[in-house]
Amino acid sequence: MRFLRLLPLFLLVITHAPQKGCFKDKKQEEPNYAVLTANAYDMYILDMPMSRDLYREKKIKSRKMMEVSTIDLPAEEGYVVRQDDFDEQGRILKTTYMKEAEKDSIKYEYHSTGQIEKVHAYPQEGDSTTVHYFYDEYGMMSHALFYRDKVTAYEFDHNFYGKMTDKRLSEDSPSYSPVREIYKFNSHGYMIQKLVLTKNVPTAKQKRYYDKKNRISKTEELANGIVMSSRNYLYNEQGLLSIRKDIFRLSRDEEEMKVYEFIYEYH
Repeated sequence: MRFLRLLPLFLLVITHAPQKGCFKDKKQEEPNYAVLTANAYDMYILDMPMSRDLYREKKIKSRKMMEVSTIDLPAEEGYVVRQDDFDEQGRILKTTYMKEAEKDSIKYEYHSTGQIEKVHAYPQEGDSTTVHYFYDEYGMMSHALFYRDKVTAYEFDHNFYGKMTDKRLSEDSPSYSPVREIYKFNSHGYMIQKLVLTKNVPTAKQKRYYDKKNRISKTEELANGIVMSSRNYLYNEQGLLSIRKDIFRLSRDEEEMKVYEFIYEYH
């Protein structure tokens, strides 16, 4: 298999290549590993906001996502469409999607240092997918390998402040992908935009908005400058995600809204 011949090269690059645009000068003070927290990349990998520290502090065991017809109804009036399970360190272990007969799931593996190492997706129909993340000696994400029926490899750039700015196809990738992602941040260091390019042509954009406590309050998915869908996040007094409102553009004059309420179980 072609990939097996390329793997030593990947490991050589991951181990020895300096991060582009980040800590190039060895004379500069090298960052303390503890500064680059284990959950620094959760906001890139996970699809819903969470703070590991908060989930560990609150001893969250599971988070159930219930679809309700109105925000005023109690959770018991809805039905569970998704469940996320967590360990005692506040890390997500598994996501299960429960809609009709479907039982899609996602499982997460971690390095001993806390970074997400692998994400396995098991759809009800179709091939499973594994994403393997690699990190350098500073804890910075350097490469990712996507496995399905073939292997595709990506590499990442960071700026001087350790923020990921670019995800693109690796020159040594066994297979081709035309997709590239570029990230932008606000003055507080939080990602506010993800731009997706296909063959260097912008094809999609995600915008993120934050509240005064730097929690995600809203995301928007855009195509050709038009908001095609959005998510609004509301939090309870404990700081946990409480309500999510999804709005979908059906046509120029019509949209659909779904409301989800979250309930928690504790260790």
